[in-house]
Amino acid sequence: MKRTLLYLIAMTASWLGLQAQDSALERLTIVDDVVQISSAEDLANFAQAVNEGNLTLDAVLTADIAEYSETAISLEGEANAYSGTFDGQYHTININLTTTGANWGLIRALKGTVKNLHVSGQFTAAHNRVGVIVGEIFGGTIENCWSSADIAANYGGDGAISGICGRASGAGSTIRNCVYSGNVSSGETGTYNCAGIVGWCPNPIDIINCVSQELSTQTTAKATLVRWPAMMMPTTRTPSARTATT
Repeated sequence: MKRTLLYLIAMTASWLGLQAQDSALERLTIVDDVVQISSAEDLANFAQAVNEGNLTLDAVLTADIAEYSETAISLEGEANAYSGTFDGQYHTININLTTTGANWGLIRALKGTVKNLHVSGQFTAAHNRVGVIVGEIFGGTIENCWSSADIAANYGGDGAISGICGRASGAGSTIRNCVYSGNVSSGETGTYNCAGIVGWCPNPIDIINCVSQELSTQTTAKATLVRWPAMMMPTTRTPSARTATT
């Protein structure tokens, strides 16, 4: 009996040790130091690896993802911001995401680069300062990105919700050649102060050659491109309603 008990204890300890070693990083496919993402499972593993502290991982999307409803990439705040390069290679991620906190997006905090990406689907914003592609940017770059995801803004207040980036918090950020062609609607919750490209911009930022269709009349005090543009240095173009191409 004693020997059996010791054996079970040893086996349990060994299993726990193996579990501890099974990090998200070990589940990634990495070629030439770049993470290869071809499925929702791959993207979820990548997000978990970044959230575990691997902030500088570079990644490429090698196929469209039909539905993604898992965790966001990176945790909240500048110290946790994703600092690598995420290249969508002009593929699409179709999302079905609901925020779990403020400053939220597919990439929750960005100091690096996200480029060549299309995000479609449905985004439920139950918090403020939310962007479909990036929640909060700290001197990073968003370029050649298109968001066509519809946003259900359920915050019920000053939303600062956007189709591209929720909040520009760090000076020196750039958003270039980006389009938002979805819609932001608040229904009866009364969410207001939303925008197509950046929901809240208290710091200098370059917005270059970006377009957005006009937002739904359900969101009041809205801006087609960006809110609080006084500190910006932009080159922007605002099309007529429903226009979604450069």
